[in-house]
Amino acid sequence: FFGTPETGGILNVAHHLYMYPSVGARDEARKAAALDSKWQSYVQQIKCCQERTQSIIFAEAKSLLNGVGLPGASGFPTDQPSTGIYEFRQYQLKLGYDTVPKFLEHYASGLPSKLEADTRAQLATLLYSDIGPLNIVIEVWR
Repeated sequence: FFGTPETGGILNVAHHLYMYPSVGARDEARKAAALDSKWQSYVQQIKCCQERTQSIIFAEAKSLLNGVGLPGASGFPTDQPSTGIYEFRQYQLKLGYDTVPKFLEHYASGLPSKLEADTRAQLATLLYSDIGPLNIVIEVWR
């Protein structure tokens, strides 16, 4: 996924969302990209447009999604019209080791009614930060 927001939050930023089966697979892909001359040329060309770059590794709340019959990111249909919009809802939770699990527990109990309330939108995935800034949860709706 590549997109730029046009409402709310910080504007004039670009978001890239890549999906890998594991952190090891991501590392291998990054190593291969470092050796790819076309990719390196692209990176050099866009540096003048970048103010900063941030990378956060997220894990998908797959069992929660499966529990309400949703496939998660890997099963989300990609054959839909490209003119649709995506909504990223980001939550910065308070610090604590049990904060994300508690949030996901409450989220799971309310998700069925949320899905019922608006059948036009689909929850593509639910992510929580695993490496990088702590206790971030992101919903991606389409």
